Amino acid sequence: MTTTVVPPHKSSLGMNANVAVLVIFIAMGVVMWIPILQYLAWAVPLVFFFLEKSSGFVKFYAIQALAVGILETVLTIIFAIIMGVLIASVYASGGASLGAISAVSVISIIVSVAITVLVVYLLIMAWGYKMVRLPIVGPMADKAAAKLDSLAAGFAANNQAGAVPPEQGWPAQPPQAGPVPPQQGWPQAGPVPPQQPPMPPQQPGWPQAGPVPPQPMPPQQPPMPPQQPGWPPAEPPQGQ
Repeated sequence: MTTTVVPPHKSSLGMNANVAVLVIFIAMGVVMWIPILQYLAWAVPLVFFFLEKSSGFVKFYAIQALAVGILETVLTIIFAIIMGVLIASVYASGGASLGAISAVSVISIIVSVAITVLVVYLLIMAWGYKMVRLPIVGPMADKAAAKLDSLAAGFAANNQAGAVPPEQGWPAQPPQAGPVPPQQGWPQAGPVPPQQPPMPPQQPGWPQAGPVPPQPMPPQQPPMPPQQPGWPPAEPPQGQ
């Protein structure tokens, strides 16, 4: 275990570097108490690692907290599996494994207390701007920090490299709106041409449109001629 003292400085997160380390461990500890999310608490320091842009001190402790969180999560899962198997054997054998369950519970508590003491020790050292490299976790944290830094730098370089040509990816800028030529799209907006030729002018003498005057009905039959005087002739009397 080696210790390196660094000068006090500010973090890019808007606080002192030692306060940022304290926030990382506290946030991870809070998430560990949330059901279901407790198995993802190890990812909390990783978020702070990528958010930090200037302090290697904060980045180092973020990776070390990540390693501690992964270790605790793995041990928690292992102890949970062992306890499940032992409890199942209790129901099968009628209590023959009660001693084993007690032993596993005690070991689990001891491991949790040891990890808590380790985290408190790291926080005390980090508050004094001392970088403590743990025997196994420290070198792993250095290698992981270097790889993650190179990964983040490569990602940032790709974003700043420029626009991707259309044949390799999406166009850099959307096409500008403009008029579409008639042969490639809809016709341009404008007056609609007449679909049929206009009607020719009416001939002279053709009645113009307007109210129709009433027309007299023609007689159905010609009138009877007036009868002549004495018409029809009188019939001769009968018997003469």
